[in-house]
Amino acid sequence: MLTLKRYFLKDNERYAMEEIILTYNSELSREEVYKMDDKELITMYKTCKNEDCIASSY
Repeated sequence: MLTLKRYFLKDNERYAMEEIILTYNSELSREEVYKMDDKELITMYKTCKNEDCIASSY
């Protein structure tokens, strides 16, 4: 069976992830986060989530 991952975010999902990443990752500028494609944004969000820097899951 073929399993596909969804890498295309809705606008509200993308905005929420961008804001969470910007809040908890001081190394990235707002411009760098905005330039990320959806796959990069999801990966960065999951990394932050795995490091327990996000209290509530999205």
